[in-house]
Amino acid sequence: FICTQMLEPGTHLECQILHQEKNVVFMSNVLDSNETELLLKPPKVKSRPANMKQFTELQCRIRRENDADYEFDLEIVDQLIDEMNAVILKQTSDIRKMTIRESERVPMDMEMEFQRVSEAQYDLEHKFEAEEQDREKITAMIKDMSSGGMKLQMTDLQGLTKGEVLIFHLSKASLRRDLAASVMNIVPKGGLYDLHLKFRDSDTITRMKINQYLHRATKNMEAMAS
Repeated sequence: FICTQMLEPGTHLECQILHQEKNVVFMSNVLDSNETELLLKPPKVKSRPANMKQFTELQCRIRRENDADYEFDLEIVDQLIDEMNAVILKQTSDIRKMTIRESERVPMDMEMEFQRVSEAQYDLEHKFEAEEQDREKITAMIKDMSSGGMKLQMTDLQGLTKGEVLIFHLSKASLRRDLAASVMNIVPKGGLYDLHLKFRDSDTITRMKINQYLHRATKNMEAMAS
């Protein structure tokens, strides 16, 4: 992915603007484009399209399947207020390629209960809507989290191995369903075990909500420290 001219109409983007010293995150999609300009659907405020001409640029992120996350900034040129209602942005080739775990890791010491399931059983339930089997429950400490995954710490692995899937509910993240994460690596560390996990099947909206949750958690930690 080398330039925004490659974005096709209908492509979903995670967008962010700085408004009154706060980062506002919203989802948008590409309406149309040409060699120099890109048209995006503006977010709505009280059921009306927001006035985007008050801002100078839009920060965007896209995840390309089986590839990586890409970030780029788009200069706001104008806004159409006819029936189409679109934000006109300047195309760019200044693209930053991100790896999933390069997204901000937020440290946390949060005990969490997980449901444990094999990868094969998870795939069966998730892809083919098979009936959920009884799941063993385990408890671990979440040490850090990003939009792509997390690190857990356990004193006893209870037989847990690489490749297994842990399912949990992240309260206060406004998610409609539980999160699932695959155990990618297990590292013994001074009588404890560090487990590195990658979130599974996370779409753009899920990642956006995790990012918003982590942003709030960071602000709360900063407020407590000050």
